[in-house]
Amino acid sequence: MFGPSAKELERLVRSERRQRFQETFLSSIADRLPPETMALMKAANSASGIRR
Repeated sequence: MFGPSAKELERLVRSERRQRFQETFLSSIADRLPPETMALMKAANSASGIRR
């Protein structure tokens, strides 16, 4: 059995960093939106079948 190569590990780390950045960035934007806007966005997502 072989573990992941250095290149594969680097790709996983970059992917994890990118995911963490996106979540933090988008969360910071969502935190600034008025509650009414968030309610409208949640309603639109639930109507379209998008889950978050």
